[in-house]
Amino acid sequence: MSASVNLSPADPAELEQALAHALRFDGRKQFRPSGEMMAKITAAHLLEQLKQAGYVVMKKPPAARHVAPACGPDGNVPGGNVPGGKFIAAGEV
Repeated sequence: MSASVNLSPADPAELEQALAHALRFDGRKQFRPSGEMMAKITAAHLLEQLKQAGYVVMKKPPAARHVAPACGPDGNVPGGNVPGGKFIAAGEV
């Protein structure tokens, strides 16, 4: 792993939730509805065993979110397709 990645300790509640999800689902397909409680119990047990064994689970920071370009209420977009930034719809002249 590169040295430029900033890792931080994972939140135990998030880790438990991720483990329970992995125990309940195979991709998008749920194993069986009755397995939800068992998955939560097993995830909590796994988390406790990891703590007792001295494991520290690290997590990457969240990925940067995509931000749409700003657009004013009049439809002007900085750097639009015509000088002044106003877009012209098909058929307009």
